[in-house]
Amino acid sequence: MSLFFLDFSFLLLLLFSQRYKIKSHLSSVSEEKPIIH
Repeated sequence: MSLFFLDFSFLLLLLFSQRYKIKSHLSSVSEEKPIIH
């Protein structure tokens, strides 16, 4: 059960980080020219 909980929290963290990354990327694009990765 604890293992499942850890997995779930990890997925949640990943989702949030991805969302934050996209958010920051979008804001940077709107502010200035897009950054090429």
